[in-house]
Amino acid sequence: MHVINATNVNHALEQGIRLFKELERFENPISPRGFRTIECPEPVATVYLNPTQRVLFSPTRDANPFFHFFESLWMLAGRNDVEFVERFNPQMKMYSDDGERIWGAYGFRWRDFFGFDQLDALVKLLKHDQYSRRGVVTMWDPQGDAVGDSGEGGPTGKDVPCNTHLYFKIRGGALRMTICCRSNDMLWGAYGANAVHMSMLHEYLAGKLGVRVGPMTQVSDSLHVYLDDKGGALWAKLKEACLAEFSTSPYFTEVEPFQMNSWEKKWDRDLAQFFDITDQSGDGFVLPNDYTTDFFRHVVVPLWNGWQSRSARDVELCAASDWRKACREWLQRRVK
Repeated sequence: MHVINATNVNHALEQGIRLFKELERFENPISPRGFRTIECPEPVATVYLNPTQRVLFSPTRDANPFFHFFESLWMLAGRNDVEFVERFNPQMKMYSDDGERIWGAYGFRWRDFFGFDQLDALVKLLKHDQYSRRGVVTMWDPQGDAVGDSGEGGPTGKDVPCNTHLYFKIRGGALRMTICCRSNDMLWGAYGANAVHMSMLHEYLAGKLGVRVGPMTQVSDSLHVYLDDKGGALWAKLKEACLAEFSTSPYFTEVEPFQMNSWEKKWDRDLAQFFDITDQSGDGFVLPNDYTTDFFRHVVVPLWNGWQSRSARDVELCAASDWRKACREWLQRRVK
């Protein structure tokens, strides 16, 4: 087992790049599904000491912060529709079997797929027994994902969960989270989307339980980097940019996370309200007065409106300095 202890996601990506630069010298590529890949020969555990420092700032990686942020809300709302997420990433439709739903959508599996809301059940369990070791949330459906409806092997859907199970426990007044991942692309998944999705879920549940956010660990059984097409091109660029781009972290000097405060009674109402409004209005703007909580009024609304206008002026109204910086700089790179 290789362990990466990271202050935040930017630190994790830096260490991951260093790891795979070494692996590339000694490991022969493999080709699952025909894609040339460098794979770490042993599982990798990435321990985030500050999971809420979840925003990437690398201009070479050029992650779309709007997509990461709003896909995370889409997950917390328990959705599996393509329509919402493809506004930010048109490629999401590639992972749908019918053009409307995504089979392996994490949020839907958290809240509806298995016939009950696993997140609500988890909160009830840990409120009843804060020392419980039974705080498990599953995304993997053994029949539909591993066997399929035909019973002859192979998945039912184009997209099956890469992250399969989540473990939660409260220790020392903080919620600790462990993520089990069967297959993890380092650049797009592990130190990109996963760091945002899972840490927002982590913070959401900690708020519901009234405890602090503790360390978050992602155990990747197959951590890998693609060598072909866009993945290979990005990997080549990041190898060269590694030292220059990650020498300092904005979290140490100029930005900080904005607390979600999901303990507020109206938080889930605001989440539902946001999707009700955006489902009806499509690509229209939203108004802060439609919401009660500070997170939605001062973070979600400005980021949504900034995406609609593609304007840094709207993004500057965002009270979360980390998301504000990342979204502003991403938009500026599009102009250049």
